[in-house]
Amino acid sequence: MNHRLILSAALCCAGIVCEASSVPFPYPGQETRKAVSSVPVDFVKLTKGPLADRQKVNNHYIAYTIKPDRLLEPFRIQAGLPKKADRYDGWEDGELSGHAMGHYLSALAYVYRITKDPQARKQAEYVVREIAKMQAADPDGYAFPVPKKTFTQLRENIVDAQPFKLNGIWSPFYSLHKLFAGLRDVSDALETTEALEVEKKLGDFVVSVVSNLTPENNQKMLSCEFGGMDEVLADLTARTGDPKYLECAKKHFYHEALMDPLSRKQDILTGRHGNTMIPEMTGMGRIYELTGEAKYRTIADFFYDRVANYRSYATGGHGDGEYFFPVGDDAKHLSAHTTESCNCYNMLKLAKLVYEWDPKASVMDFAERVTLNHVASVIRSDREGAYCYFQPLASVAVKNFSSSEHVWTCCVGTGLENPGRYGELVAAGKQGELYLNQFWDSEISLDGLQWLTVIGKYPPPNGIMYRVDMTPRKRLTVSGGFPHSDRVSVRVYPGEGSTAEFTLKIRKPYWSPGMTLKVNNEPVSAEAGEDGYIAIRRKWEDADLVSISFDFTLRAVPMTDKPGDPVCLMYGPLVLAGIVPADPANPGARAWRTDGQTYETPPVMVAENTQDLLSKLIPGGSFGQFRSRDLIFPKDLEFRPLMDLMDEHYAVYFNRFTKTEWDAEGSDVVSRVRMEMGNSRRLVDEIDPGYQQSEIDHKVAAGNTQVRVSPDGRRSRIAPAGTSFEYTVEGLPSGEALVLSVAVAGRGSALRIAWNGREVFSGDVNTERGQSVEKTVPIPADLIPADGTAKLVFSGVDGKSSPQVMKIRVMKAK
Repeated sequence: MNHRLILSAALCCAGIVCEASSVPFPYPGQETRKAVSSVPVDFVKLTKGPLADRQKVNNHYIAYTIKPDRLLEPFRIQAGLPKKADRYDGWEDGELSGHAMGHYLSALAYVYRITKDPQARKQAEYVVREIAKMQAADPDGYAFPVPKKTFTQLRENIVDAQPFKLNGIWSPFYSLHKLFAGLRDVSDALETTEALEVEKKLGDFVVSVVSNLTPENNQKMLSCEFGGMDEVLADLTARTGDPKYLECAKKHFYHEALMDPLSRKQDILTGRHGNTMIPEMTGMGRIYELTGEAKYRTIADFFYDRVANYRSYATGGHGDGEYFFPVGDDAKHLSAHTTESCNCYNMLKLAKLVYEWDPKASVMDFAERVTLNHVASVIRSDREGAYCYFQPLASVAVKNFSSSEHVWTCCVGTGLENPGRYGELVAAGKQGELYLNQFWDSEISLDGLQWLTVIGKYPPPNGIMYRVDMTPRKRLTVSGGFPHSDRVSVRVYPGEGSTAEFTLKIRKPYWSPGMTLKVNNEPVSAEAGEDGYIAIRRKWEDADLVSISFDFTLRAVPMTDKPGDPVCLMYGPLVLAGIVPADPANPGARAWRTDGQTYETPPVMVAENTQDLLSKLIPGGSFGQFRSRDLIFPKDLEFRPLMDLMDEHYAVYFNRFTKTEWDAEGSDVVSRVRMEMGNSRRLVDEIDPGYQQSEIDHKVAAGNTQVRVSPDGRRSRIAPAGTSFEYTVEGLPSGEALVLSVAVAGRGSALRIAWNGREVFSGDVNTERGQSVEKTVPIPADLIPADGTAKLVFSGVDGKSSPQVMKIRVMKAK
């Protein structure tokens, strides 16, 4: 970020210098489409607290622990260069390699912006130089781990596309988008032209390979996940002034099947992959800012509203197994695979755009909720490189953290970036107004800022740019220990011996019905305006103090408006989790059933009504800690903020019963749960056909088969006549009989299943609309190979298509 980026003179009140801009303004008005601009992270220092702790640990991991040559190795392999290091494993040792490099560059950029650590700069510059060398040796300026042919085939209108495969490779544009973004962020943070030149060459390559696509093939290409290619191409135009990148984004990365309905405010999200869509929406927002075309803003605004306000859990996360489900069906989707972390990262980026166009407190309420209860909750503060792919909301759950050397999933990539972004939405402003959006302990520099201009990249339309004389005393501090305290102190330092007249706008959180404010110990009105902010306008003097007292209330928050749906507990902005202790009588229950869900009995709440429920929760010894009393079956629990839990087993959402209901139904509920858990103990592996991660984990070979999406968002895979699809199952217990259980649906269909080339099932399938049937196939012990690996092939029979295959389970026979 250019360090001459400066705050409005109306705030800083000192030494304004005007000078002519030497850089042409390529798209007049792009920044003035924002009603406010967020204070960049360069000027926000987190001083203490849980977010600062996580940021400090992560900064060291990014700058000192990760080895750039290991991330560069897949680039070198593709370029035919000698080996320098062992590549990382996990996703970096496969078709998606390269995605982590982009996130790593962005993370280095953010570490440098907030710490000025020269090691972060050194690592970023080294990576950029190495990629530039590879580009120089390629006539197209191509340097990326994905085989170049994957992209150059597009020049010939060769497009073989599935939702997560393009010309045989797993989401290549998705991975390439990350590298574009990383180069952009390094260019901004280090004020270096080399990263921008590398990005421009990659941009030229992308333009060249997609420009000749027919409209039909272009849309076919976009059926494969492509990340935020629309965003980074638009950004490249903003940085270079060359319109071809923006035109490419508009023409070749506008997915009509998604964007056209959204532009008409039609919610078509059910059954769709969440993190495929969100980066595309950020791109729509950037195209709006560059062009002023209202359609693009409508798409981004509408999508944000539907996800944030209709499709999110109390944590701010959304989805199950990475996919959107029908609005109101949340209770059916409490699993080990709720709320993917990448989605939350991208929703915060989208929220920033939406907020800057129309600064409403409700958007920052959402940002607070998802930051505290998901984004910060899925990274450890006591160990480097530990991030969660999902935050499971199943009961009973435990967080599944990655290791620092392995895995390298998409959510590790976004996890690298998240702590560096914690300060991104703390404050915003415009001429004469400063918005305080988040209350975690921080120091906001008021030196060297101007809201609507980034010199050298976003010169203003009138060709004038501003500087404010740098004085280190100009700052605003936020302290008090939030969110583990209900009191916040804000001090304003306009500079020793100086005053500053401006309006301080303080967000009034939705969760604090009562809120008091004092300025220098004198009470002031806490009445918020229509935008949700309390406005205090005055001539601020050095060390003026604003004291804020929040009303942290304990609330039972229903999942939806449906009667009988589960509830969770919230204290202020914090989601609370009940900590489930080990049962000495059943130690095996602590074992993981699947990913982050265990075999433990899900606790339930027994209370007559909400008032009775809350009365049975007693404050504990620390802020945000409670203990239930005569409320929970099978035993009362301690509750603490979800973000504070690391290795504990927990429950967030609770089914609730009155005493009469529990007396009548409790024994049946317990029996049903124990039966389900007993069946789960037999589970060896399960596959969710049509779901990206499950299929990739099982090495899907889909051929020309199809994914079907039912009205309720449930996905399945079908093999038309003459086609088949296969999965690989590993880790089977050798010498032990198994059962293959397959849930199917369809009329006039037939199913054939082969196990390692041997037919184990063949028969007709006829089910009523909306119904499914389970086919159970015994797999004798002699069919389990010594290496514990089996290939399962599904097809139709005798010219018939297969039914919809909805769920596949491999279970122990006993």
